[in-house]
Amino acid sequence: MDCPLLPQQRLLAYAQLSSYERQLLTDWIRAHVTRELVWEYTSMGIQSLFEESDFGFPITHAQMQQALIEAGCYPEAIDAETWVVY
Repeated sequence: MDCPLLPQQRLLAYAQLSSYERQLLTDWIRAHVTRELVWEYTSMGIQSLFEESDFGFPITHAQMQQALIEAGCYPEAIDAETWVVY
């Protein structure tokens, strides 16, 4: 299954984050993204949860998608550009 957002686009967007921001984002994903959470939230919902968290900051959907991959969460279903992960 092809993802509409090309891997290069995700990588370029993710590279725009500082190394501190990338680490903070992937650490947050590893601590908060669970099987139970992904029953309720897609990648866009997870992005919103992160941005609203105590340590959150504005990110693009492409940055969230690449961070999910970096943290070991992979898309199981893709609807347009929105992922169901884990």
